[in-house]
Amino acid sequence: MITRMFGTLTLLAATLGFTVPAAQGQESAYPAKPVTIVTNAPPGGPNDMVARLLADQLSTRFQQSFIVENRAGANGNIGSSVVARAPADGYTLLVTAGNALTANPFLYAGMRFDPLAELTPVAQVGEAALVLVVNEKSNIRNVKEFVEWAKRESLRYSSGGNGSAAHLTFEHFLHTVGLSAEHIPYAGSAAAAMAVMSGEVEAGFLGAPQAAQIVQSGKGRAIASSSPERLPQLPDVPTVVESGYADFSVTIPMYLMVPSQTDAARIRALYEVLDQVFDQPQVQEMYHRIQMSPRLLDPEAARRQIEDEQRRWRGVIEAGKVTVG
Repeated sequence: MITRMFGTLTLLAATLGFTVPAAQGQESAYPAKPVTIVTNAPPGGPNDMVARLLADQLSTRFQQSFIVENRAGANGNIGSSVVARAPADGYTLLVTAGNALTANPFLYAGMRFDPLAELTPVAQVGEAALVLVVNEKSNIRNVKEFVEWAKRESLRYSSGGNGSAAHLTFEHFLHTVGLSAEHIPYAGSAAAAMAVMSGEVEAGFLGAPQAAQIVQSGKGRAIASSSPERLPQLPDVPTVVESGYADFSVTIPMYLMVPSQTDAARIRALYEVLDQVFDQPQVQEMYHRIQMSPRLLDPEAARRQIEDEQRRWRGVIEAGKVTVG
């Protein structure tokens, strides 16, 4: 009760522009020094944007600095391993897309750490969707036409790299609709999008912001989203589920993680502040601005979701014989 009251006072003070000092006897309360949020992706992408949004909100609520550090590489393995090996004191956090936790263990035979053994979730902190985009010169306007065309022709699709979320999502889609195709990996999602626009490939699952920009430019056509519901930024684009494939629904969750031995009280302190933050209309608007859904799950629900997603992506990887070599 005392902790919740103090957190409520801190939130109220932050809202009003005040600073609440630590309660008497709580001078060493967490966090007592700056906290590093590692994101395992380059600057400018969804991981980075979520990390910076959270850093800003947590800094305000805790009255302490939360500093973002980008440690990209190996589909997120580099940044993830940095946090897994950090002291379990709550001062090194990880913002990661779900595939680094749920797919990488089955893609990298030589992984030197086990994500769910060495990291534990504080929360799911949002999710993104992908959009199936075809070149604008194509006559294809929906999933049914796409499948019919791909059964007659040789289909090539792009992604931002072997084992990326876009790659695995397309493999899942191929298995669902009964197609085969050639995967052309590129160095990042921007290059993969350019390949669709230029006609180097016929299609690709792209991030919603990229897809919306391509549609607006007239250089590509969005024919379906991977999400369970239509996207606000592309309201006229149906989902794959709506297009007749009820078994296909994919979102890319974002997680806030800590080293697995982190004290439960510090995990709870972080989650309780996030629970307050996500209720704020301005925070929800910030998520919508970066075209993500502000979905929050508590530590237990986030762990269950990660375990479920591991089972799904392991099956996709094995069925598609996906490798990262």
